Amino acid sequence: MIIKIKHIVPVFFLLLIFSCTSTKKNTTTYFGGKIINPKSGYVILYQMEKVIDTFFLDNDGKFLGKLDSISKGLYYFNHGVEHQYLYLEPQDSLLIRLNTWDFDESLVFSGTGAKRNNMLIDCFLSNEKDSKKFYKYYSLSPSEMKLKVDSTQKVKLIKYNEFIEHNPDEAKGFKKLLKISLTYPLYSRLEIYPRAHKSCEKDHKNELSEIASTFYKHREEANINSDTLMYFNAYSDYVTNYLYNVAYSKTRDFSPKFTVNLLQTIDAKIQSEKIKNELLMQTVISHFYNNSTCTNYNNAFFTFFKLSTNIKHKKKVQRLVNDTKLELEGEKLSDFDVINFNHNSQPIHDVIKGKKSLLLFWTSKQLGSEYLISRIKYLKSSYPTVQFLLINIDKNKESRIDKLNIKSQFYIDKTSAANKFLSSKLSRTILINQKGVITNSYASLYSNKLLTQLKNLTKN
Repeated sequence: MIIKIKHIVPVFFLLLIFSCTSTKKNTTTYFGGKIINPKSGYVILYQMEKVIDTFFLDNDGKFLGKLDSISKGLYYFNHGVEHQYLYLEPQDSLLIRLNTWDFDESLVFSGTGAKRNNMLIDCFLSNEKDSKKFYKYYSLSPSEMKLKVDSTQKVKLIKYNEFIEHNPDEAKGFKKLLKISLTYPLYSRLEIYPRAHKSCEKDHKNELSEIASTFYKHREEANINSDTLMYFNAYSDYVTNYLYNVAYSKTRDFSPKFTVNLLQTIDAKIQSEKIKNELLMQTVISHFYNNSTCTNYNNAFFTFFKLSTNIKHKKKVQRLVNDTKLELEGEKLSDFDVINFNHNSQPIHDVIKGKKSLLLFWTSKQLGSEYLISRIKYLKSSYPTVQFLLINIDKNKESRIDKLNIKSQFYIDKTSAANKFLSSKLSRTILINQKGVITNSYASLYSNKLLTQLKNLTKN
């Protein structure tokens, strides 16, 4: 691995020599490296949600950043649509090298601070492999599942102890982060187990009996109220799975009642007002979309408004509620103008032309272009008689997606009447039959229910 990056290491040797010969205490930290097959012209470094700096790539995909007086702790860097974590300390001189075609698997660190960060990426890759391995374990009995987790955890803790033994000077904060990285994904699998086990049942012959309290012994030491770690996937995934499991234990299904229970669980279990409000909003919006219909969701909205203390979030969700009252199922789609990428405006009914259609009003803040390409291509191949129209609501005439048919892509500006039912600025999927009548006013692009809805649309 070190041989691969020999052509960029000399830069850091100069920096290290300089720091060693200076009599003044140096707190400068350097972060740089090389991106092969870059997806954009820059790398962004974050600490939690705060942008620390943006580093621009040169013509060879290299970058080098100088950071003054950073705090010791967890950071992450973003390039294109991918991100990965790193742990930085003052005076680190850390290099990355990666190929975007195999982002995580190709990532390697060198320089000061490399050992700990290579350990973190090794943990991440190991957890990815465990995900595939544990998938087949969810059909096991609770006691058998617990044995699988416990035996895997023993191996992880041996790995942890060996690293600490060989690196005794590592900061307490990194030791804590490393242990979380190794163990919390296993705790997540225990929290996922009841829901995953049910999906493995056949005619309820393998239905779960009561789970012993010892199954959740990890909860005695797992902390769900660390604000600074909520941006670390291994930690936040555990917190989310824990909350879901507590709520699921009350309903044993994913009905709108489950959403209400989950909102109440978040309120009861999460101490940080900021994190609580974020989780409440994410839950009420994501579950609304997964519900793939506007019906039976009023209690979830009511519970959210009761529990959230964030005025901005409440206004956003209220606008979503208002949107659900417009363009209803059984009604004819109202008329509004869209703009094609020749920048010509035309009425939507002239675009539909009496065809069965899926209208996706999308925003780049909610849906990534790579996902849209994959999903739309799959749906078009599965339902060739349905017309798929993408309408960007960012009011951005540069929002076209090159790998999809440009004739099926449009955008709206501030004058379009469509803004009346898109006041939340969130994505919306509407299904229309050949008569221009709405058959589903809030379908979900990523829900499996959409497949049934499209199948029904093709029959009528």
